[in-house]
Amino acid sequence: MCFDFRILALLLIALTLPRAAAAATYSEQVIYKFCSQNNCTDGFDPFSGVVTDAAGNLYGTTLDGGTASVGVVYALAPGNTARNQSVLHNFCFNCSSDGKSTFGNLLLDAKGNLYGTTQDGGAKSDGVVFELTPNGSAWTETILYNFCSQGLPCVDGSQPHAGLIMDAAGNLYGTTSNGGSAGGGGTVFELTPNGSGWTETVLYSFCTVTPGCADGLNPQAGLVMDAAGNLYGTTSTGGPLASAYGLVFELSPNAQKTEWTDEPSTPSARK
Repeated sequence: MCFDFRILALLLIALTLPRAAAAATYSEQVIYKFCSQNNCTDGFDPFSGVVTDAAGNLYGTTLDGGTASVGVVYALAPGNTARNQSVLHNFCFNCSSDGKSTFGNLLLDAKGNLYGTTQDGGAKSDGVVFELTPNGSAWTETILYNFCSQGLPCVDGSQPHAGLIMDAAGNLYGTTSNGGSAGGGGTVFELTPNGSGWTETVLYSFCTVTPGCADGLNPQAGLVMDAAGNLYGTTSTGGPLASAYGLVFELSPNAQKTEWTDEPSTPSARK
């Protein structure tokens, strides 16, 4: 009787191959339902995601609801089956000292402060960058910047939709969907602490490359930064193609960070 060693080889290969891990299964659990309080004072219509701290608390924003019906910043404390919700800040409907209508995610720094943007409200009604600082059980809001502060046509940007990112030095970066020095196509901006406040710098105004705003138009989403300090993001429309359906961009600083260059974000184009 002859033994086929090919069969043995196949059996050995089968035994030594790593077994595929069983597919993970997930079950959904609702931990909070908005508008659970009278007149939706707890907020509703959350457009952004949440951030979490080391204790497991979740923080987010709603576009609507709250005491003025223009959105809130809220926290959800950990619980066994549900979470206790608390409103950290109610945005104001018609206040030049506050913003309203939040779309972007919050940013949580190492000290527990929260940063975000509003699309509307503020001194010029073109949105703000705000900070919420914990003070015991209360939170204090500070407006870090009012957009369109440099006069029409809002060369410093207007109506930010997205949240913010922070670098190791504590500078904030974000986008505005409108404004800028190139016909209102939106901006990438930086906010730098100066000791007594914050200084805004427009790093790039979109629709600088014409015709057709080949460099992109109207960014709606936020940014990411790599280890070299380059910024990456998207525009919702514009671009070099006739269809102009938006693009992915890269902004690269010079050594002194005094000038930023817009580049196509493709491997062949990167430096």
